[in-house]
Amino acid sequence: ATENGLLAPLPGKLSSTRVSLYADDAVIFANPDKEEVEALMKILKLFGEVTGLTINQEKSTVSAIRCTDLNLAEILQSFGGKQVGFPLTYLGLPITLG
Repeated sequence: ATENGLLAPLPGKLSSTRVSLYADDAVIFANPDKEEVEALMKILKLFGEVTGLTINQEKSTVSAIRCTDLNLAEILQSFGGKQVGFPLTYLGLPITLG
């Protein structure tokens, strides 16, 4: 999606990993941009149509990392899950900003 211009590259030298998968959990890193979130949701919808797999919106969350002075409610309009802050728990481990 990045190579095709649907998603912008993530900032930073070590930011080439966009998706982390473990068992039935996934973490997707994206830029805080309304169009990018909409594109990501379309990609996930198409993935579901092709594979028959669906996203459980009740279990889906988004956590903004160092996103100050942004209207996250507007950016996340197309995201059906809930927004959670830090600290959070992922795979039983506490995740905090350091």
